[in-house]
Amino acid sequence: MARCDAAAGQEFHAGRPRSRGLGISDKPDRGYDKGTIGRDLFGLMTALGWERFAMVGHDCGMWVGYAMAADQPERIARIALGEAIIPGVAVSPPLIPDELPLNDFLWHNNFFRVRAVTEELVVGREDIFFDFDQGVFDGRRLPFADADLDRHRGALCSCY
Repeated sequence: MARCDAAAGQEFHAGRPRSRGLGISDKPDRGYDKGTIGRDLFGLMTALGWERFAMVGHDCGMWVGYAMAADQPERIARIALGEAIIPGVAVSPPLIPDELPLNDFLWHNNFFRVRAVTEELVVGREDIFFDFDQGVFDGRRLPFADADLDRHRGALCSCY
C-alpha cells in the first residue's frame, strides 16, 4: 500500500492488487467469478487491517466492485465504478457485433477466453499485440508517450 496525501491534508493509502489469474498472481483452475474474486479482495483488506474502505473498479474490476458493494455494503465506504457494462443492469453488446468499430473495441473479450492458446499467440509478438490493444483505438493513436507504452509492455511481458 502506498501512502497518499490528499490536497485537504487527509492521509490515504492506495493499492492495486492483481486478481487471481492476472499478471504474476496465482492461476487456479476455478474461482474466476466476481463473487469469489470479491471475497479474495475482502480477505486481503481484512489481512491489511481495513474493515471499511473506499475502492475504484475499472473495466472488469467494475464487475468485482459492484459485486463487493452488493455482497458487503457495510464494508464499502465509497465506490467509483467505470469503463464496463454490468450484465443485467445495462444492455450488453452482442457477442460478435456486426459493426467493425465495436468489434475493434470488444475483440479482446473473446480472445482472452481461449484457454492455453492466447499466450502462445502473443509470446514473441508482444509489440503487435500491445500496439493495437493499447496504442491505437478506432483508427487513432491514443495520447500515450512511447516510453510509457514501453514500460507498460515490459511490465506485462515480464508476467509470462
